Parts: sequence; C-alpha cells; structure tokens
Amino acid sequence: MTYAQMFQSVSAQYDLDWRMLAAQAYVESGFDALALSSAGAMGLMQVLPTTWREWAPAVGASDPFDSYSNVQVAAVYLDYLRAQMAQQGRPEKEWMLVAYNWGIDRLGDFLDNGGEWQDLPEARRKYAEDILRTAQTLPEL
Repeated sequence: MTYAQMFQSVSAQYDLDWRMLAAQAYVESGFDALALSSAGAMGLMQVLPTTWREWAPAVGASDPFDSYSNVQVAAVYLDYLRAQMAQQGRPEKEWMLVAYNWGIDRLGDFLDNGGEWQDLPEARRKYAEDILRTAQTLPEL
C-alpha cells in the first residue's frame, strides 16, 4: 500500500480529508515513520505516548512506528477532537488541528478565557495553516 492509498483508506474511515492527513504527516515528521521527538512523539503523525496509550486500543494498533497504525491512531484522535471542537461551536478544521498540536485541554482553557483565532500563539496558527495550505497542493487521485 502506498502512502497515498493509506491516507485515503484511513481518512475514509473517519470522514477526514486524506490530503489534510497526508499534509499533517508531512508537517509532523516529513513522512518519517521512525521519527521520535525529544518529547517522545512517535512516528509519521508524531503521536504522543499518552495519546497512543489512550487511542491505540480503539483501533487495535500495537506499533506506533508502523505507518498504518500510527495514522489510524492519529485519525481516530482527530475525529474525537473534531467532535469536541464542534460541540464548542468551532467545527472548522483549523481548530481540530490546533487541538491536536497544542492539546485539547490547553486549547479549551484558551477558549474559555475568551481567546479567538487571532489571539492564538503564532506557532499554533501557523501549524494549522501550513497543513491546510499544503493539503491544497496535493493532486486528486
């Protein structure tokens, strides 16, 4: 299975845009399935160990450095984040991506204190914007 096929397959399971998922892998790890950050984030989607432990059982994944498993865990987590953000009246993809990158609790605190998109730390806005801009450059398959 190619990466394109993998992203298409996994994204279809969670009604996500496969281009966004692929762009996120590019931004997170440069498509390095063995990437390991100083914070312990693992694999293509740079899934944190706590996120892995919580969400890997939901998809039956056991190896965070297996590309398909890593993307599945990221996708099920993104689906959860999307639902959480939609409940707060913020269904846009940008908010789901910021929650993935910054943490849902930190983002929740920020929003509870009256924070808006333009008030986000620049690195958080840039993360989401870079992914969505990159996704737009990927061709239809």
